[in-house]
Amino acid sequence: MTKSLVAVVRGEDPCDLVRNSLRLADVRRLIKPEQKILIKPNLVGVSCDSPYLKSEAVYLGVPWIGPVGYMTRSHVADALVRVLKDWGAKHIVIAEGSGGCETTVAFKASGFDELAAYHGIDLIDLNHAEAVKVQTPSSSILEYVWIPKIVLESDLLIDVTTLKVHGRTAVSLCLKNWGIGIPPAAYYGFDKSGSGIKGLDESLPIHRKGEKQIWGQELAVAKVIADVCKTVTPHLGIVDATTTVHYAEPANKIMGKTIVQRTDLMIAGTDIAAVDATTCRIAGIDPEKVLHVKLAAEQNLGVINSSRIEIRGEAIQALRLKCNVLSSQKEILL
Repeated sequence: MTKSLVAVVRGEDPCDLVRNSLRLADVRRLIKPEQKILIKPNLVGVSCDSPYLKSEAVYLGVPWIGPVGYMTRSHVADALVRVLKDWGAKHIVIAEGSGGCETTVAFKASGFDELAAYHGIDLIDLNHAEAVKVQTPSSSILEYVWIPKIVLESDLLIDVTTLKVHGRTAVSLCLKNWGIGIPPAAYYGFDKSGSGIKGLDESLPIHRKGEKQIWGQELAVAKVIADVCKTVTPHLGIVDATTTVHYAEPANKIMGKTIVQRTDLMIAGTDIAAVDATTCRIAGIDPEKVLHVKLAAEQNLGVINSSRIEIRGEAIQALRLKCNVLSSQKEILL
């Protein structure tokens, strides 16, 4: 039986981490000069210590985004672009649809403007890009999804995120970065749930009072993530785990105090469910109890059983972290 390959590497230099993780994950064979490559980072908003926080383009003026480590770092994206170019890539764009502010502000606040200017690549705001309605195969909760055309027209989709816990979904890794980040706010509204600012269509059916929860996670969010990811699936997932963001202690509130722990890891693979499952295990979390990861596997988006995943690089048993989640999610810990 063929196993999904996931690379786990350790080090301090971002370019070495990216290059080595992609090499071990056998990614170079996928890169072709004529391809249109789209990199989707996780730039959910503006950091709480950023001068851009006072911008009118930060939705509702809400300072809810945490410290560095919540969002994809520009130097990691820079390392990825350099590696792709070294391997022959010629057509690269970076695309994001922020949920906490206008995407253009998130690009500036996170240093992506300078990155794009240096490399001569375009930054695309998925929230306001031209989009088409795509029927969802075997729907869990969404009959269709608005998908930006540039995503559908790209040949290689790369999902780059960070390692962090999340109150509504236990973790926020590749699957969540894609499933919540791709749907455009122009149609789905602020933070894609229509909180305060509505879109042109019905908001995603998430973050609503009284929604069913399992193991302290919102079931509707898990279903939305699975539906979006199976409608259009990224070809490569990368988790920047040079730091890990988790609660300072088991928390009772979603917005509890968080800490940033230096971990110097990079995780990559072409099966994003396997990448997320491996990252969960490193974080001391059972992926079989992370609803959206479990649902992704059940809907054939990838594998999460450790017997079906080949790890290259570091032995994850030696890397096991102790990440704090919400008190209501304590049953998901390994």
